[in-house]
Amino acid sequence: MTTPAETSTGDPVQLSGFGLGFTQERRLAAMGFDDNELYDVTGPLIFGDSGGPLVHIPSGRALGIVSRLCIGVCTEEGPTVQGIIAKAAAKGVAVSVRTP
Repeated sequence: MTTPAETSTGDPVQLSGFGLGFTQERRLAAMGFDDNELYDVTGPLIFGDSGGPLVHIPSGRALGIVSRLCIGVCTEEGPTVQGIIAKAAAKGVAVSVRTP
């Protein structure tokens, strides 16, 4: 996963989802901000993207999870992977992250 120290405003991010037509699509968006819990990007979101990964292209690492529906280009704010793991650990859930 990526951290706020590795991201900058304007960085390219990839939205990957199974939008309209049920085929995997890859679209680019621009980074707005990233903190320990939330991210903000502007890019093309369509029905079916929710729950899909958001990847920070310069680092090649997972940044967050797409969490809202918007048809067309819009601003998306959602949870970061770092924030999800921290909240789970704070509640006593054992969390492990595997990388290839």
